[in-house]
Amino acid sequence: MRFAVELKKGKGVWVFVSDLVTGKYINDQEHRQRYSNLRTALKGSLIGKDGQKFIESDGSRNYRLSTHPDFVTYDLKKLKTHPDSQITALIKT
Repeated sequence: MRFAVELKKGKGVWVFVSDLVTGKYINDQEHRQRYSNLRTALKGSLIGKDGQKFIESDGSRNYRLSTHPDFVTYDLKKLKTHPDSQITALIKT
């Protein structure tokens, strides 16, 4: 979700792993398997696209969604009532 928020903001769109730790979205910045797991989880939604290219790394622990912001959609009403407080907090940013 954090990647989608940054993509929609359009401010460079890179998400720094250190910011994910600071924001308490993750607790271990060395654990890179989570990005592979995310790519795998999104595979069915990518319509044949390569997950490695969709969640892109710059090699310096920064990640982003490599797509046009208009290609990422969401249901704002559902996100506003999401049970995870971190998700609802992201909606307010």
